[in-house]
Amino acid sequence: MRYGNANRQLGYELISGVSGLLLALFMFGHTMLVGSILAGERGFDWVATVLEELYIAQPTVFIISVFFLLHAVFASRKIPAQLADRRRLIRLANDLARAGNKRPPAATELSPLQSHVESVLWIWQVRTGLV
Repeated sequence: MRYGNANRQLGYELISGVSGLLLALFMFGHTMLVGSILAGERGFDWVATVLEELYIAQPTVFIISVFFLLHAVFASRKIPAQLADRRRLIRLANDLARAGNKRPPAATELSPLQSHVESVLWIWQVRTGLV
């Protein structure tokens, strides 16, 4: 792998990570603002009025849509595109599920797979990302 390609991949990862972080922060802020309903009808109406009068709500829809599409494009690079790769992913998921929490007696090349959280979570991210 050449340095230019590695730098490009790093840039893609940064774009994906930053857009994901911004989307997560938006979800947190949205939850807090929707939670203002707990302040009562007047409190919730005040929050809605402020957002409408300052024209925050309208551009936010466009900005979040752009970040969502940007994140979807750059995060989808990790999804296996070839049928053979997808079959390998399914085989890996099945092997990890069968392995469970059992640990191999010794680390050898032929020892069974050891299930670990990162791989299982990544596989579920790919599956739910496809949906």
